[in-house]
Amino acid sequence: IVVYFYSIFQIPLIAYFKGNEEAGINRSAFMMAGGLELLFNSITSLLLPRLVAWKERGGGHYMWSRQKKLFYLFLLVGLPPILLLFFFSGFIFKSLLGEAYSDGANVFRILIFGRLVVFLGQIYAWGLAAVKLDKEFLKASVFGSIFSVALSLILVPMYGILAAAAISLSGVTAVSAIRMRKAFLICSALAPPLVHPGCVHA
Repeated sequence: IVVYFYSIFQIPLIAYFKGNEEAGINRSAFMMAGGLELLFNSITSLLLPRLVAWKERGGGHYMWSRQKKLFYLFLLVGLPPILLLFFFSGFIFKSLLGEAYSDGANVFRILIFGRLVVFLGQIYAWGLAAVKLDKEFLKASVFGSIFSVALSLILVPMYGILAAAAISLSGVTAVSAIRMRKAFLICSALAPPLVHPGCVHA
């Protein structure tokens, strides 16, 4: 239910206020961005055992320091394909879907940056799971759902699919920031008196 309101809820909302054509364009961009997310998920799905091992080896402060390194590594891996897709999205949409769906390219450009944010945010989402704080993960997701639904109801009727994409990007960014902040607080709470350098500069 949370995932539905967090993302897919916008498609029927667009259909209601802006018509089936815009909803179809938005759905095509959403599905294509989802393919990129599946690729990223194949990487992040391997995180949990590693994070648990780091926590057991050096505690929360050590796990946090390793998460910081993972963040930059994931950024290095994820950003180049995002930029490549950003610059060639117009060509991709016209070639694969036709001129009728060309407006979806701008939506796609926004959504793929959301997929990058989710990719980076999974480092901290799985970190919460590693310290058995799955409820915090759920709380952040519920917040993202409320944020997305509220803004969508206000802005989508006026501004359409670009507003929907921007709201999606804003929502995942807010949720990822909450998860990252929570991970830092855990690090601080579990750190020994001589704090690990990875925590000091968070």
